[in-house]
Amino acid sequence: MCIRDRYIIGFIVMGKWDSETMSYNNYNLLMGMISRWPECYDNRVQLWRFFSNILSHANLVHVSGNIIIMFGLSYMLELYQSSIIISPLFLIGVLHGNLAFYYTKPYSYALGVSGGVFAILGMNIANGLINIRVFPTLHTCVIMYTCAVLLISEVLSYDESLNVAYICHWSSFVSGLIGGLAFLKLSLIHI
Repeated sequence: MCIRDRYIIGFIVMGKWDSETMSYNNYNLLMGMISRWPECYDNRVQLWRFFSNILSHANLVHVSGNIIIMFGLSYMLELYQSSIIISPLFLIGVLHGNLAFYYTKPYSYALGVSGGVFAILGMNIANGLINIRVFPTLHTCVIMYTCAVLLISEVLSYDESLNVAYICHWSSFVSGLIGGLAFLKLSLIHI
């Protein structure tokens, strides 16, 4: 029940119970754990949402931004790793991001493949760490610099009012990083 969830947090933080408020409005809560939607339709039973959001986007800018970044990160990763290893890690990263999102925001919905982009970002960092002694120094620097810029820009642009599913980004990133450290191979390719 969404009203109960929102008011428990409001009661703990504020020390009072306001039954007239539709949602608890505090931007200091990490990752937007409280839904700001007045509707209370639980989306967790719609299991297709765990993967279907990567096929839908809000507008042309949203889809083109995701495609451009995903193409660049995927290209850097596929120079050294097989798509047979990358593809399942990508899907698992998307699933982890969506599980985190629908657990913390069950009354909202996610759009876009940005969680998958962050899973590939995590895999790039894992690939750089695993192969730091094999890669040419310039490639290692380019990979780590690109990943650092994207992560820093994500941290600096954090704003819950932008309606961005940050918890999808960070959960997928951690999934890609851990999955990459576990399953990516030591590269024998020198480019």
